Amino acid sequence: MTKSLPAQVRDPDGNPITFATPPSPNYPPA
Repeated sequence: MTKSLPAQVRDPDGNPITFATPPSPNYPPA
């Protein structure tokens, strides 16, 4: 996927995330 919508991305758990914020400790970097 492209990083065209950094504020509209959700992680596998369904939590809203952004490319400007590092992944949660329980969420392995993809």
